This record gives sequence, structure tokens and C-alpha cells, in this order.
Amino acid sequence: MGSALGRSLASAGHRVTIGSRDPERARAIAGRLGAAAGTDYAGATAAGEVVILALPWQAVHAVVTGLPLDGKILIDVTNPYLDDTFDGQEAVWSVREELAAGESGAALIQRMAPDARVVKAFNHIWANAAQRGFGAVRPAVFVCGDDAAARDVVAGLARDIGYDPRDVGGLERAGWLEALTPLVVALGDPAYALTVTRTDGA
Repeated sequence: MGSALGRSLASAGHRVTIGSRDPERARAIAGRLGAAAGTDYAGATAAGEVVILALPWQAVHAVVTGLPLDGKILIDVTNPYLDDTFDGQEAVWSVREELAAGESGAALIQRMAPDARVVKAFNHIWANAAQRGFGAVRPAVFVCGDDAAARDVVAGLARDIGYDPRDVGGLERAGWLEALTPLVVALGDPAYALTVTRTDGA
């Protein structure tokens, strides 16, 4: 998902820096995507105003707590599952992180990085569908976070790369977005894209 979003953002004219624990790998990915540069996680975080967190859930704590995130908008595309992650092809979900009622992975990340502006988005999109593109369809991307200005920035980025952003409010609603992903995976068809239609009248 990180590669898909990176390619789309670079194609839309945004400056993208790819981060990895292996800087050599990051540089190779950046070259393939047309991104500006590749570096380690901290270097990529320092280079941007917006950081996309696209990691297996098991790696989140170790990575997030070591990043210079003060004031950064952190787009959380993760899902709190402990087994095979949302790989966009043969996704398997069975072992979910045990979260308290009303809790979410995004809220945990906000506590790990209290000075970041966490926005939950894109977690319910198939990665290989995002790589392939959606043609004339503008899939819905639900966006939530406690910083309204940060939500606006993420919505603008989503719009730039062909999505239909829908602001659903504060981070207390992130659990709803995380609950969408198992439904999308259960449908078993990465060609599906969630869309939203508003009807007027009685």
C-alpha cells in the first residue's frame, strides 16, 4: 500500500520520499516509483510534512516510537492484526490485537506519538487494486482524526490521486474504519471498491 500511494502521489506532482529499515531497498523502490529519494524511516519522516504509516501491525510500535513526528500529519493505513497483513492479494485475517471496547489501532498510535497529528485513512483499500488503479471510479476513502486541518490535508491528497474522501470526524471513529477491512477481505475480490452515493429527497 505504501508503494501504491507513493507512486500515485508522485504521479500527481507531490514530492515523495520512501523510507525503509533498509535504505538500499528504499532507494530501489523510490527509483521504480519515480519518488524523490529513498532513505531510512527517520530520514523519510524528516523529509516530509505528511508521513504515511504502511507497516505490518507487529512493527508499528518499534517504528513509530523512534520517528521524529512532532507536528507531522501521520496517515495511518495499518490494521491491528497480528498474522498475515493486508497484502492486497492473498490477505488473511484471523488474529486481531485484543483492544478494549471503543479502542482502535489508530488511537494506540496517537498515544505512541502524542505530538503527531494522526489521521486514519486508506486502510480499507486493496493494495493491488490501488496499484492497478480504478479507472473512472472514484473509490471512497473514509478519513478520521482529531485535527480537522490534518483531515483536510489528507482529504486533499486523496482527491489528488483519484479518491472520493469522506470526513467522518474524530479519531474515536477509527475503530469503524478498521472494522471495514475484514469485510472487504471477506468479499475476496480486490476489484471491489467502496463508493458512497448521497440521495436527496424524503
